[in-house]
Amino acid sequence: MDSSATLKEGQVLDGSILKEIFKSMAYCLFSASYSRLSSFKTENRVDLMSRETSAQASATQELSASIEETASSLQFANENQQLVNNYVSEGKNVLEKAIKKLEYSRKSIANLASLVEELQECTERISYAADVITRITSQTHILSLNASIEAERAGENGRGFAVIAGEVRKLADNTKKSADQIREDIKTLDEGMKKTALAMEESMKSIYEGIDASKEILNPFRKIEESTSEMTELIERLSAVAQEQTAVVEEIASKSTEIAEAAEFADVIASDTEASVELTRKVVGKIWDQLFSSTAESAGLGIYLAQRVVDHAQWIDKVISILKGEISEDAELSDYHQCNLGRWYYSQGKNIIKDYSPEAQRLFRDIEEPHQQVHMYGKEAVQRHREGDRNGAYIAISNLTEASKKIISMFMQLIDAVN
Repeated sequence: MDSSATLKEGQVLDGSILKEIFKSMAYCLFSASYSRLSSFKTENRVDLMSRETSAQASATQELSASIEETASSLQFANENQQLVNNYVSEGKNVLEKAIKKLEYSRKSIANLASLVEELQECTERISYAADVITRITSQTHILSLNASIEAERAGENGRGFAVIAGEVRKLADNTKKSADQIREDIKTLDEGMKKTALAMEESMKSIYEGIDASKEILNPFRKIEESTSEMTELIERLSAVAQEQTAVVEEIASKSTEIAEAAEFADVIASDTEASVELTRKVVGKIWDQLFSSTAESAGLGIYLAQRVVDHAQWIDKVISILKGEISEDAELSDYHQCNLGRWYYSQGKNIIKDYSPEAQRLFRDIEEPHQQVHMYGKEAVQRHREGDRNGAYIAISNLTEASKKIISMFMQLIDAVN
């Protein structure tokens, strides 16, 4: 404003300047209420974020404890699994060694059986030789008898020969007895070797059965070893996953802390905004009241509309105060017919606006929809708040914010049009 427009004490403000002042103050007061809307939205989201962060932190702690318990269980399971692996491996090795020893025993018994067969053949040959000796001794005995008979016939001359024949007969008898004894011993030995061969055959059969049984036992051991190896690998993978989950949980906890700090900072900003808005309302409101009381008689339609802007700023403040618990939830909120603008709009306003420009008349018509929306969304926000639907209240306030942007813009244009 230049120096020619500067007021001195006792001067009266020019009408156009006065209208601009009221328009600016109305816009300022409405902007303060609009800022309260934005501040409430911020507080609502910050509160929601704090609740979710708190719940997330609690869930994260439980998850972390669960993961630690799982990791501990996996560690215990892994240690036990390693013991099982060792036992299975040792058992498999023992079985393999037993099978090798059984195989060695089988070969040894087979060799022994072969030796027994050779001994049986030898005893058969000895028995055959004993039979030959027996036959020879029988013939020798007969010959010695014949010689003795001939010696007796010879008389004195055959006496010496008779003695020799007697000795030969004795030798033949002794030889026959020895051969008979050998035959008996060979028979006993042969029977023993047959029993030995039979026993070795039974032993061979038992060894074969033992080898087969051991191999059958070894196969499950091998399968168990494979399964335990797979189980060990799975446990190790699960342990690795648990470690990764622990890292993720720690990161989530860190982010939760950052979010909580950001929420606290946002809450401080919202509080500062609220304080700034309150100061603006007090200062501008005081000027508005003083100026309006001194110029009420000369107030035109522009100033009247500016007053309606202030009315709706106060109506929005009332909505916010209900939502913040500053006043009772049962506080009455007028609808778009009952407010000062509504009563004027749907009665004399329609006739008064006809005296103004087509642009003013268009703006007058267009302002109806956002005006209805302001009241509708404000009342809806309070209703959602009463129902405990915090998110529904936030959505309604967001819609109220958009409707408020539209109505203040149209109000400013309408004030200019009627001025």
